[in-house]
Amino acid sequence: MLEDHGWALHRIWSTDWFQRPDAQLKKVQDAITSALRNASSRGGTRDSLNFGTAVFTKPDTEASVSREASGTAEGESLFISLAVPYEVADFQVPTDKSPYEISKKALAKTIVKIVSIEGPLHESEVLLRVRDLWGMGRTSARVQEAVSIAIQSVVSDSACTMEDGFLSIPDAPVRVRTRGDDCPPNMRKAESLPPAELRAAILGVLQISIAAGEDELASTVARVLGFRSCGGNLRDAIQSQIQSLATAGSIGFSEGMWSVTDRKAEWVD
Repeated sequence: MLEDHGWALHRIWSTDWFQRPDAQLKKVQDAITSALRNASSRGGTRDSLNFGTAVFTKPDTEASVSREASGTAEGESLFISLAVPYEVADFQVPTDKSPYEISKKALAKTIVKIVSIEGPLHESEVLLRVRDLWGMGRTSARVQEAVSIAIQSVVSDSACTMEDGFLSIPDAPVRVRTRGDDCPPNMRKAESLPPAELRAAILGVLQISIAAGEDELASTVARVLGFRSCGGNLRDAIQSQIQSLATAGSIGFSEGMWSVTDRKAEWVD
């Protein structure tokens, strides 16, 4: 609409502002100086200029589109760099005995190792990982009971903490992980996304983008986690953790945008 009325826009790309704010401010000053010069050449004076009708030099459309594409690619690269590939626990276990036949201490130690590799990890996924490590086609009731008891043990002994059914190693940094096509199918479901990891991803995105609207924030977090789209349960899960961070005072909402309240906050190790 502004361009239809003779304006041309000076664009500041978020990635450039994040990386080179001083250089971007210099470009703004140059744009203002150029606008004043152009307006003065049409007979105005600095004191009498009507800035509401000042005509800027309109950028070349093709160059503008090219710059926007470049900025988008650079921004995507920065966001994706927040995450590391998801690693599935895969190590040797005593397969000559079933999980319920080894000692409770040994099974608890195995669970802690699984969580140290994949945590935060839901307790239902811990059971599946035990099944896979032992090469079992299914988990019997006895295996389920043994794993459940072992999980209770590692939590009560403070070897692991639990939030909404997700197990973590105490004080371990929360890693944001991208879930590629080689990731177990269950791990690409919204209900398998740990709340702590979602919060870490949200903070990471806001640290880079400075501020973002709720829809943009949710979509970017989804891409960081390896999802091609953000809808339904996934969007609900992300928005739930946005509200949790807001309640905790870690992020704030102003003029339709979310931003972090502590610029020094860290999200990955």
